[in-house]
Amino acid sequence: MHELSIASCIIESVENSIPAGSQVKTIRLQIGKLSNVLPEALTFSFDIIKENTPLENAVMEIEIKDVIVKCNQCGKESISDPPLIHCTVCGSFDVLVCSGEQLEITEIEVES
Repeated sequence: MHELSIASCIIESVENSIPAGSQVKTIRLQIGKLSNVLPEALTFSFDIIKENTPLENAVMEIEIKDVIVKCNQCGKESISDPPLIHCTVCGSFDVLVCSGEQLEITEIEVES
């Protein structure tokens, strides 16, 4: 379960980003459908290892991001659903993935 190591990295990143003595209320993430991260497993892992950190009372909110591709054949952008990544306009598999691979911390809310 690589989500445990990802949760650990998230906690470390947040701890390094907040003022000393702060307590985190909410962490917002964007996770792309192609990131190979299971949101439920990440949340579970986060909840286990956040104890005794400035994030122990934090809630993790996850936004799942669609796979957006740009077709090299017809030039259109479209949303594609894994596992078949293709242009939903013309059906071509000759596409560039523009979004859907990300795993980003987008917001950290702290108590003042």
